[in-house]
Amino acid sequence: MLNIDVKFSGDTKERIEALINGFDKKRGVLMGKIAKRMEVDLRNKFLSNGGRSFWQDAASSIFKSNTDTKASVVVNKPGVALQYYGGTVRPKKARNLAIPMREEFRGKNPRELTGKRMFVFGQHRAAGKRFLAYKDGTALRIAYLLTPKAVIKPHRDKFPTDRQILDGAKEIITLYTNNCYGLSIQ
Repeated sequence: MLNIDVKFSGDTKERIEALINGFDKKRGVLMGKIAKRMEVDLRNKFLSNGGRSFWQDAASSIFKSNTDTKASVVVNKPGVALQYYGGTVRPKKARNLAIPMREEFRGKNPRELTGKRMFVFGQHRAAGKRFLAYKDGTALRIAYLLTPKAVIKPHRDKFPTDRQILDGAKEIITLYTNNCYGLSIQ
C-alpha cells in the first residue's frame, strides 16, 4: 500500500485543485516516468547479477509501456520467468537435456556439432550419470551432462523486491509533484 501525505504552503484549496487537475491531465506522463524508473531499476539489477550473457541478454530485452492508469515492464527473454518462479525443464525433442559442462559448448546444440565426434559415456539407465564425451588425443573430455529433467529453484534475489519498486514509484511521484506543482509528498 502506498500512503501519500500532502503538505501545503500558500493557498491550500487552489494547490489541491491544481494537483488533482494536473494528475487527471498528465496521469499518462506520470505513469510513463514510473515505467521508465522500473525499467532502469530492473536493468541495473539484472546487470549486477553478473554471469556471462543470460542476465546481460535479459537486461537488453526489457520493454516498458504505460497507459493513464498503469505502468508496465516486460522482460522478453526466455528463462527469466523460470528464474523468478522456479520450475522443471524437460526436453521437447529428445530423451535427455544436454547441459554443457565446458565453456566452449555453452549455447551450442550437440546435434549440430560436426568438429568433434561425440559418444555417450556413463551408466545406461542412470539419470544424471550419463555424459556426452569426445576424445582429445588420448584424453577423454566430457562435453555435456545428459539428464531427463532439470529442476530450477526460484531466484527472487536476482530481481528487485516489491519494496524497492514501491520506493522507486514513490520517489518519481514526489519528484513529479515537486517539479509540477511545488507540493511535497511524503
